Order: sequence, then structure tokens, then C-alpha cells
Amino acid sequence: THIKLDVDGAEVRVLRGAMETLRFEVLRTILIESDASLWVEVRGLLAKCGFDVVSQIVREDAPTYAVFARLGADTSGVLR
Repeated sequence: THIKLDVDGAEVRVLRGAMETLRFEVLRTILIESDASLWVEVRGLLAKCGFDVVSQIVREDAPTYAVFARLGADTSGVLR
């Protein structure tokens, strides 16, 4: 039901290869670390699979951490 993705710059390649898996309804949340330069593409790929950001930590000169949840999923247990 949850994926943690921390692949040091390969996020886009991993997400592209996992598109079928990411569409499984049983998957509810994804925690991802991504460099700012990849953020727009990462968010777009996850949106195509029905996910949106529910919590995000942006730090200067460091990767962005975010929790994505399936649209319409119960995120009451997700820290904000």
C-alpha cells in the first residue's frame, strides 16, 4: 500500500518503469526524495497515475521530500 522511493537521481527512470504498478488501486501513498531539477517531471508522472502531493518538505540545497497520495484515498494517517 506504500512505496518509499530514494534512488539518488534515478527517480524519473524508476517511475517510468513502474507506471503499471503505480496504477494499482491498492497502492495508496508514495514517499519520495527528489532533486529540484526532477521535481516537475516526478510530479507529472505521479499525477498520471492518480497521485497528488499531500505533504512536502522543501529545503534549500537539499532534496525535496514529499508524500503523494492517490486522489480520493483516505490520508488521515499521513503526517503533514
